[in-house]
Amino acid sequence: MAMLEAMSKGVPVVSFDCPTGPADVIEPGRSGLLVSDGDIDGLAGAMLAVIEDESLRRKLGAGAVARAADFSMEIIGPRWDRLIAG
Repeated sequence: MAMLEAMSKGVPVVSFDCPTGPADVIEPGRSGLLVSDGDIDGLAGAMLAVIEDESLRRKLGAGAVARAADFSMEIIGPRWDRLIAG
C-alpha cells in the first residue's frame, strides 16, 4: 500500500523485483524502476538515476500517478465485491 500511496502523489518508485508485489504495480521505465532482487548496487544506481535526472524523475512521477489510478477504489472495489460474492 505504501508504494501505491507514494505513486498516487507522483513519487517515482525504485524497487527490487521481488517475487510478489512491485512487478504487479510498477511498469519499468514508465511508472518506476525495478532492479533484480537483491542487486544492491543496481538499486543504488537506479535511485541515483532518479535523483540526478530531473526529466526521468518527472516522467516516472507522472507515470506513477497514472498507474496508481488503476488501483483506485472505483477500479478495485468492484473486483473485491465480485471476489467476495464468489
